[in-house]
Amino acid sequence: MVAELLERTEKLEDCDVVLNEILPPAPVNEEPEQPENTGEENAENPTETTAPPPKGQQGESVMQRTVNRGLSYMCERVLGRPLDKTEQCSVWDRRPLRSSQLRYAAMDAYCLVLIYDVCCRWAQRLDVSIEDILKQQEPIRVSPPLLSEEF
Repeated sequence: MVAELLERTEKLEDCDVVLNEILPPAPVNEEPEQPENTGEENAENPTETTAPPPKGQQGESVMQRTVNRGLSYMCERVLGRPLDKTEQCSVWDRRPLRSSQLRYAAMDAYCLVLIYDVCCRWAQRLDVSIEDILKQQEPIRVSPPLLSEEF
């Protein structure tokens, strides 16, 4: 969704104006985050990766800047702040979970809601329907390993 909105925005004459209205400033002098290996790479929409998208200011395509980036990167780029990942590698099968683990898990979900809200405003600014953009996205299907085998 973010990549689609970026592509549409970069085609506009006032691209920089729109991006400055919608997104916080891009982080400067930072090593680019390595794409996360989530096992979902193959579930991406194949039409998104075949056509060469327009080049951005750094010479990277929109897809190169967004596809397979982690949630922390998306939070930083869309919301202006990265996620706190201190609990990412904690022991999650020990019960009860610590309050910091519960906050960490809840923050992942909450950030997605915030990103969606920004994307809705962004789509409205571009005069496109967020529903149409979402309909173009292929669902990412993963088997939930922590749930029963019935799924």
